[in-house]
Amino acid sequence: MTTLMKFDHIFCGTSHFERSMEFYKNALGFQVASQWGDESMGRGAILRGANGFQINFAEAHGSTWPEGSKANAPTLHFRVSDVDKLYSSIGPNSKVVVNLGDAHWGVRWFVVEDPSGVLLAFFSELKVKL
Repeated sequence: MTTLMKFDHIFCGTSHFERSMEFYKNALGFQVASQWGDESMGRGAILRGANGFQINFAEAHGSTWPEGSKANAPTLHFRVSDVDKLYSSIGPNSKVVVNLGDAHWGVRWFVVEDPSGVLLAFFSELKVKL
């Protein structure tokens, strides 16, 4: 069975949260879909354009990214049907930036860097245990 994959959003780190919010809302016409955090823990937002395109951005905060990695670099995020299966198939020559694991925002994910240095994140929603 093939793992199904769909582009979901692009993530961009920001060191100027308010200015970024104003730019995306006022200059580009994005709408705020969700916002979280505060100045002490780091803030973030999900913004959507008129065609449904989504940009997520956040300030630096405690994360699963290794020291010295490109955690604030633009990262393309892909929703996949089976993230564990995809992770096991990427091969030993792939540059894994974030190992497969569960994230506090409710997904199981990993991040790789392609040969040109582009960051690609792959995730599946975590199943809720009742």
